[in-house]
Amino acid sequence: MSEDNNKVATQKRYTALDGLRAFAAIGIVIMHVKANMRFDISGRFYNDFISDLGNLAFLFMILSAFAMCCGYYDKIIENRISVNEFYSKRYRRIWPFFAILVLLDFVVSPGKDALMEAFADLTLLFSFLPNANISVIGVAWTLGVIFAFYVIFPFFCFLIGNKKRAWFSLAIALLLHITSEVYFMNSNHVLPSFNKDSNIVFCGVFFVIGGIIFLYKDEIVNYVNRMGIIALVLVVAGSVVTYCFIDNSSIKRIVIFTLWICYAIGDNRKILSCKFARILGGISMEIYLSHMLVLRIVQKLHLDKFVGNGVVAFLISCAAVLLGAIVFSYIFKYAVEKSGEYGKRKKNSVG
Repeated sequence: MSEDNNKVATQKRYTALDGLRAFAAIGIVIMHVKANMRFDISGRFYNDFISDLGNLAFLFMILSAFAMCCGYYDKIIENRISVNEFYSKRYRRIWPFFAILVLLDFVVSPGKDALMEAFADLTLLFSFLPNANISVIGVAWTLGVIFAFYVIFPFFCFLIGNKKRAWFSLAIALLLHITSEVYFMNSNHVLPSFNKDSNIVFCGVFFVIGGIIFLYKDEIVNYVNRMGIIALVLVVAGSVVTYCFIDNSSIKRIVIFTLWICYAIGDNRKILSCKFARILGGISMEIYLSHMLVLRIVQKLHLDKFVGNGVVAFLISCAAVLLGAIVFSYIFKYAVEKSGEYGKRKKNSVG
């Protein structure tokens, strides 16, 4: 089966994952609107729950690992893809759109520091820098960690080469996650401004979880299909209990996101795979990367001041930023894809 057919088959089987991607992108946009604008709103839901939506960045990591395994695990294990082809596809998929954003951000806020940070961004290897606190496309730390995962993906395939080794790798990744949080990621080892979330070792546990879900995907799909609506009830109940009664943020992320993804890959009720979710899911990373640029524009236009400074203003601001990011992402991604197709046709015609 060709790669394109593989991709189509995977999308037909796991289209509900687009709903999770869309939800993650929307949640992070809402969180950043709250964090970067001032609204006269109080209450636990606004102050705590909306702030916690930033954790959805880790959902992207688990989803990325699962999706990469669906597309490339067998090819890597069976040596059916070359090193050149694998890494070239990673850059072609990410770099053009991200480069546009980096250049726009640099134009808005030029300077010597911004130039060096923009250069680091454009390599896509900035996650490997020690204590990289990059303000140019500041939300790109997630992309940096995910691209670091792409770099080590062949080694990752070895780590989950069988189920026994995968569970052992998860135990090691979890221990590294814990020791990083309680020992290595402190002032004795790193600078105070260090963001542990941008470290591939700290985040490795989320990628391994995505790999294990891939290894058990058939069993999970069968179980969710067999349980039907009960599976959804258990996922919702488990998520609510975990969020309300577990204080440790890492445990919350692991349990809740694992439950969601396990349900989504077995979802045959099409709850998460409506047309709108599929569209947003297809440009979710682009929305995530571009929404802060749009948020700056919304701030400069003072769209949040037209109707006071309460809940309505907050909702209008969220809608404006989200809509702007969707339009920007769709137009530029479409333009990049079309230019790539034109380049391929021209190359083939010359050949």
